[in-house]
Amino acid sequence: MIYRIVSEAGEVVVSPKAGSVSIAYNGNPVDYFDRDGRLLGSQVGNRHYCRGLDNRLLEKYRRPEDGERVRNEVQEPARQRIITAAYERAGIVADMLNRNLTECKPTHPNEIAPLLPPRDVLASALNPILAYGYERLCLEATELRRMYVPVGILPPDQYLSVVAQLTTGCSYNGCTFCNFCRSRRFAVKSLDEFRRHLSEVTSFPATSARLRKSVFLGDGNALSLPQKTLLEVFGVLHEFFSFVPSQLREARERYAYRKSHPHSYEGVFSFVDGRAAWKKTVDDFRALKEQHLRRVYLGLESGDDALLAFVRKPATRSEMIDAVRRMKTAGLNVGVIAMVGVGGDRFAAAHVEQTIDAINAMELGDGDIVYLSDFVNHRGLPYERLARERGIRDLTGLELKAQRDEIRAGLHWKDPSEPAQVALYDIREFVY
Repeated sequence: MIYRIVSEAGEVVVSPKAGSVSIAYNGNPVDYFDRDGRLLGSQVGNRHYCRGLDNRLLEKYRRPEDGERVRNEVQEPARQRIITAAYERAGIVADMLNRNLTECKPTHPNEIAPLLPPRDVLASALNPILAYGYERLCLEATELRRMYVPVGILPPDQYLSVVAQLTTGCSYNGCTFCNFCRSRRFAVKSLDEFRRHLSEVTSFPATSARLRKSVFLGDGNALSLPQKTLLEVFGVLHEFFSFVPSQLREARERYAYRKSHPHSYEGVFSFVDGRAAWKKTVDDFRALKEQHLRRVYLGLESGDDALLAFVRKPATRSEMIDAVRRMKTAGLNVGVIAMVGVGGDRFAAAHVEQTIDAINAMELGDGDIVYLSDFVNHRGLPYERLARERGIRDLTGLELKAQRDEIRAGLHWKDPSEPAQVALYDIREFVY
């Protein structure tokens, strides 16, 4: 439902949903909160602000002169000012609600009007927000940092997952371009340590909010652990989380189940590298699926073996194709990540051609995701030195777009009527 509060100063539109509340002030700014009152983000003019549970605030906008996308992490005191302003705006809405007529308009012609009067519905949405503020968010961020080694990266569809941090670092950690785990040693929690971690995570309101619909088994490459260990780990997950039955395949069925079981989750999601995935059998993957593993994310990066060797990926093109086919045979969904622009001008032609061929050979379809992720040449990493030695030039913004469009246009699916999703993945826009 959409609720409008009209006053001499203009119109405020409040949209309460099951897990979130958005408030728009004459169309802009727009603030987004979870139903417990935490600010998720704001749109102010042409600037979008995304706030993480660690209270980081990422600013995103396009430069008017050239349309180039800009990303900045907002520092103090600007961060406090921006977040506080969103809560002050919510307070003004509450004052307006006490003085003005509230109109209600269904978001769909067939939607049934709420049983409660509009003022009561809006009060239930606004009151948790009014109980929050910058200081409380800072206290939660401090508690979060105690429970987690900083979460380096998640796939975009998992930004609102509950992270179960079984491992820290990456079991391979040899890719020349990756800086996520460069300074971390790979470590695995014991089952007892994992239980204590999950006990803290599930009792922490910020990570158990209704907005969070899935569980992400992290950090990097958690699925590289031996199968016996993984089955024990999934047993521990089931001690703390309830999942939607796997036989419910249709989205509407899963939505209906979660609505009637509000403390259930969509499933478990996780990363794996190509070599670790290649070592697992179809039966291994099927056993994990039976424990509610739903989607596995694999960094293909490129289908060109020469480029994979140059960036020191741990698996070959054929190994990764075979691993994905095993996952698909086991009934799992996959998320395949391809880098746009990796290898620069030297590898560009072969990278595009072979990446398209590799993804097509995986026979993806409904429930799978192909992520196209622009390559970022992090300064000081081995890739920068190796590329310089080989005379490799990074692609321009226009060249990146052309390569991205060419890869997307070349993809096809096992069943054209049930295509995989193709989406963009910008590692510079992640906050947890």
